[in-house]
Amino acid sequence: MTLMNADFDRELQILVCAIAPNPAASPFWGVQHRAPGPIDWTQFEALVHRHRVGALVSAASRDLGLPPELATRLGSEEEANASAYLRSIAVLREVDLAFGKVSIDWLLLKGVLLAEGFYERPALREMIDIDLLVDQDRIEDAETVLRGLGFERYYPRYDLSAAQRTNFMTIQSAFAFIRKSDGAQLDLHWRTMQNPRFLPVIDNEWKKMTARDGAAGFPALAEDIHFTYVLAHGAKHGWSRLKWLADVARMLCSTDAAGAELLAASLERHRIGTIAGAAFRLCRSLFGTELPTALVPFAETDAATRNQRWAMKMIAADIPHGGAGFGDLRYLATRVRNSMSLSDHPGFKRQALLRELARPADLEQLPLPAGASGLLAIASPILALGRAIRPGK
Repeated sequence: MTLMNADFDRELQILVCAIAPNPAASPFWGVQHRAPGPIDWTQFEALVHRHRVGALVSAASRDLGLPPELATRLGSEEEANASAYLRSIAVLREVDLAFGKVSIDWLLLKGVLLAEGFYERPALREMIDIDLLVDQDRIEDAETVLRGLGFERYYPRYDLSAAQRTNFMTIQSAFAFIRKSDGAQLDLHWRTMQNPRFLPVIDNEWKKMTARDGAAGFPALAEDIHFTYVLAHGAKHGWSRLKWLADVARMLCSTDAAGAELLAASLERHRIGTIAGAAFRLCRSLFGTELPTALVPFAETDAATRNQRWAMKMIAADIPHGGAGFGDLRYLATRVRNSMSLSDHPGFKRQALLRELARPADLEQLPLPAGASGLLAIASPILALGRAIRPGK
């Protein structure tokens, strides 16, 4: 309890309780009645939107005793999520048909799979975009297909020369697309993670790990492998958005003893036991989630405890979407320490540091030759310092 109380104010504690699979199991159950003083419901609402859990909070509003006007505002979140879910299913059917016509193998990640597979109803989980994975050598073909379906790329926002494309694809893992006619958003991945040393086995062998399962029969990773990916994705961001931790808690609640054994083997194979253990500790200490026996050892290591502590700070930090600036040095230091600790694969730390320092948007200004993306680790901090000194220039 000491660790939680040190980092989380009462508004965040109430939010954590609200999004737990079983709010009454959370150690924060009833906290709004136990502590003296008024609750800042404006701050609470800001936290709801920052962590993208409005529908979950709305579903728990009666038990939590939210102010009626706040409960009414949050009540529209589930309807919006339902519309996004149905739109995503329709888009995926379009993509599946179009990719099939040109023999592009693909894979669905997160989003729809989690909403449909682990929530009481899909609309309880907010979904903004659809994450697809294709082979890197079919990316341009996939882009052509998406343009034919009415999508246009919005990240990166600038046109890419051949050298810029090579460098961008080296340090990033996806292009982002939007279809303005219906607002559908889609991330087209060629790697699961930006760091190629993070989940290299999945990146190289995902076709062998895929079956047509999950939402409406779309291609998806085997359940234990997808859980491994979900853990890596959340850990990469330091669990700074509680939506991702709510996913993990619900996946744990759905994991039986046999599934836990498979997941434990996957965590060992993909060398992410420490970050998985930190996530399990977070679910146990924040939500009261019970861990399957096979997963308990991952949560009991000193390294998992350390990473949990860093995650608590990043969850609680008042950092705007888009990241911290030069004035947030303690947060930045925590984020970098977390990033460097995510994997013990050879070369991972060097690649992680590059991605902490490099800003892909700077490729628009810097005429780097293909294969020279590493120079961004030097150039981007210099450009960022210039922007800090001369804002608006």
